[in-house]
Amino acid sequence: MAAFRRALVVLATVLILVLLLLLLVPAIAHADSIATAAAGGRRTTSNDDVRPNLRRKKIMPDQTSKLDLRSYHHRAAAAAGRHRKLLEPSPGPSPAPSPGPSPAPSPEPSSQSGESAVEVDVASYGAVGDGQQDDTPAFREAWAAACSSPQPATLVVPREKTYLVKQTTFSGKCKSPVTFRLDGKLVAPASRSAWPEENMRWWIMFRNVDGLTVTGDGTIDGNGETWWKSSCRVDKKLKCANAPMALLLSRCNNLTVENIQLLNSQQIHMSVEDCQDVLLKGITITAPGDSPMNDGIHIARTKDIQVLDCDIKTGDDCMSIETGTENLYASRITCGPGHGISIGSLGDDNSEARVSNITVYKAHLSGTTNGVRMKSWQGGKGYAKDVTFEDITMEEVHNPIIIDQNYCTSVDPANPKPCKKQTSAVEFSNIRFKNIRGTSATKEAIKLDCSDTVPCRDILLQDVKLTFHDRGHNHKHASATSVCNNAKLTESGTNVDPKPC
Repeated sequence: MAAFRRALVVLATVLILVLLLLLLVPAIAHADSIATAAAGGRRTTSNDDVRPNLRRKKIMPDQTSKLDLRSYHHRAAAAAGRHRKLLEPSPGPSPAPSPGPSPAPSPEPSSQSGESAVEVDVASYGAVGDGQQDDTPAFREAWAAACSSPQPATLVVPREKTYLVKQTTFSGKCKSPVTFRLDGKLVAPASRSAWPEENMRWWIMFRNVDGLTVTGDGTIDGNGETWWKSSCRVDKKLKCANAPMALLLSRCNNLTVENIQLLNSQQIHMSVEDCQDVLLKGITITAPGDSPMNDGIHIARTKDIQVLDCDIKTGDDCMSIETGTENLYASRITCGPGHGISIGSLGDDNSEARVSNITVYKAHLSGTTNGVRMKSWQGGKGYAKDVTFEDITMEEVHNPIIIDQNYCTSVDPANPKPCKKQTSAVEFSNIRFKNIRGTSATKEAIKLDCSDTVPCRDILLQDVKLTFHDRGHNHKHASATSVCNNAKLTESGTNVDPKPC
């Protein structure tokens, strides 16, 4: 009997233990799920498991580099029309944020994070805009305010107003980038007595202003008729005197000038000198075909410049490219009337010239006295090399293709002086004329007149078709001719009419 009772006690104990186990297992599982949820569902892994995965997902820094403008003329078609900002490298991937507490939110966005630029209206500084009252002081004060702004500033010239402005210089160094937004009209004094006698080289100048943008649909009117009438180029009895250029851009880097109109400049319309990284786009220049010494766009001692979509009608060179110009790309230029698109003149007064990497791509010239031209004086030295004129149409153009290493003109037309024969010359090399077509207003469509002692070399003519538009014979198209002196052509030229040399 005692043994039976002990067996029952043991059995009861076992049953109690089993029951306890059945109750504890769900509780343990539930506690584990709570802990897992608290840990964010993450599972710990050894370092050996993590490292290979990180190596597989490693992101390399962006290798994109800025387009080298020294070679961009080799990719002219691909580069046509690109804004300078498209040539900048794209930013690399942003680094992952480091762990830590979130920063407190800023109460207001700063100007660097997207706030609009400060606007400085010339009317707020007293500009009247009636074309009669002198608004020069108001423009100078407005510029001083814009240039000294600690955040980007826009100087506004309101539309439907005409502002009389005397000779003015807008100087840097500015604290932030400045935009000169020309929506109205600037007009120069008509009387020559309003100009300083000691220095009248320019009318409006921007100097030492980096990051400058000049934009708008307004007009810069040089009021040049008075100057043209008193020019020795028009009346040879008059003494030759200087005249101002309308717009001078000097020592400005990262410069943009777009969409503005220049009208009837006293002499050169726009001159870009000693600048770097320049975009000129959508500019319209208008003056009579007989206005003297009246270049459209003049470029000197400037590197990395693009000239796009410009319409130029003037009395001298539509574009003149002078010494010190390097890495220039011009595309979709319309020219006429005018003296064409010229490199030079170079080497005057026995000076040294340096011009390289010039591309003029897709231009239309109509009724100009020259087409695409390179010209230098005897006695000069230096070089003009790596030049391409491509995809250009000519319409009744005198001298459509011309290289002249014996250029000579007189400073004073009333007292012309003969040019001395000299042995040194600016060397012209690696010059390409490709896909140039249209009509010549003269029988001689191609003229390559090179130096006796420093012949031009590596000249390529390819896919050239120029016919003589003979006005004297019922406007019939006839065969044109070519002239070559001391020109060394490459052997690869094809499809050229008239045949050169």
